[in-house]
Amino acid sequence: MAPKQHHKPVAVIDIGSNSIRLVIYAELSRAPIALFNEKALCALAKGMDESCKIQPKRLQMALECLSRFRAVLDTYDVSNVSIVATSAVREAKNVTQFIKQAEAIIGYPISVVSAKEEARLSSLGVFCTSPSLDSGLIGDLGGGSLELSLIQKHKIQDSTSLLLGHQRLSTLLEHYQGKLSPIRQLILDEISAYHHLKRRGLTEFFAVGGQWRDLAEKYLEVTHYPLEIIDGFRIPAKDITQFLSTHVLSPHKLTLDEKEISRGSWYMAALVLKQIIREFGIQHITFSSYGIREGVLYDQLSPKEQAMDPLLVSAQYLGHKLHATPKNLDDLTDWVNHFMSQFEGFSPRLTQAILYLCDISMFETRHIRSRNAFERVITLATTGLTHDERISMAIAISVRYAGNLGASHLQPFLPLVSHHHLAQALVLGQLLRLAQTLCCRQPGLLPHFSLDLTKDELILTASPKMDAYLLGDRVSKYLDNLAKSLHRTPKMQHLEFIRS
Repeated sequence: MAPKQHHKPVAVIDIGSNSIRLVIYAELSRAPIALFNEKALCALAKGMDESCKIQPKRLQMALECLSRFRAVLDTYDVSNVSIVATSAVREAKNVTQFIKQAEAIIGYPISVVSAKEEARLSSLGVFCTSPSLDSGLIGDLGGGSLELSLIQKHKIQDSTSLLLGHQRLSTLLEHYQGKLSPIRQLILDEISAYHHLKRRGLTEFFAVGGQWRDLAEKYLEVTHYPLEIIDGFRIPAKDITQFLSTHVLSPHKLTLDEKEISRGSWYMAALVLKQIIREFGIQHITFSSYGIREGVLYDQLSPKEQAMDPLLVSAQYLGHKLHATPKNLDDLTDWVNHFMSQFEGFSPRLTQAILYLCDISMFETRHIRSRNAFERVITLATTGLTHDERISMAIAISVRYAGNLGASHLQPFLPLVSHHHLAQALVLGQLLRLAQTLCCRQPGLLPHFSLDLTKDELILTASPKMDAYLLGDRVSKYLDNLAKSLHRTPKMQHLEFIRS
């Protein structure tokens, strides 16, 4: 494997039990950002019987898939390629020749990871984008197996692999001629064997894997949830349980053709998730778009890099690539942090991420800047965010262009943010609007002005010979708007006058 180069693309190929996926990332980073992402549904685990052999036609499909991936890799200046094979390849007895052929095609060694290593890497993928994760249960549902990892004090304390992959369960359903009761009993027996985790007082479950993400997407669609992003979506377990019972596992869903409908991977994924919630007393579920592939990259970072904040790394990278970071970033950071730090609950990391991206719509037509800024920021590939934080960040930058919360594109999202966070997003957006207007977005000017909050007033003060920047109605208008949000009376003054 070639030496790691942090500023060239890196690639990971995941040979899973259901699909084979290639992801090429911009660089080896604390916040991996995908440049290319493609999968092929080879379903290696489908049809694996007690002989533990993968069907020859599926092995051939996998080799053809890898041939295409080799061609794709040749078009990128990739510095590092990591390939992992999981449950199906790990358990199959007829893959020795396949691995030799595959390595010859792709040109890199294939690591067939153990069940314990698969669980570890999947957990690292969740760590990669969840820096505040302290304790809980991580579950990665693949086609061949379910990996469970116990997290306490930000470390993996225990892990296991259960033979509950959705593709495996579908194959067993055919064996049982479409009867669901043996499948339900198998799920119960496998998960119950891990019952000692009940004593750990687990309440948080982090769901990894394509089928669980598909269920989350369906939930968003059915409930008309406006933010169509799975990563970081947290929901009460009782709500997802009700959804699964009503829309996936409901008996009337099976009346047309029980065998055909229940064979679906969604159904199997729903059965497993519902049993996990019941068995361990889970209170909340967070869905993650990251897993073993990102875990492979995270594992290659130094401890210093792993300790970095993925939100700040991704926001800084994207701000640079999109020319969204203001030229006067240092001045703006000092000015904004000085003012915002006096508010309870002030988040320096979220504020810094907003500053990296706050000029994202400067080169667009004025009347669409606010809407476009909101839509771009809320869907941007920033990582390490909860939904509440993502929406708050997008609102703040939208207000930076619009000045208020009245825009129609904001209305579906306002109820999703706490009153406290919404108020701070409004103030921060208006503060940025005032600051960038005051200094014309140029470095060196903002330090000549101060903004102070008293019990009754919001006071903007200009240094000597800087009073011309206060003239006209634009600065006074933006100061008025900010003062109104803070329930203060606005005031502008010159330093010379104060000294006299």
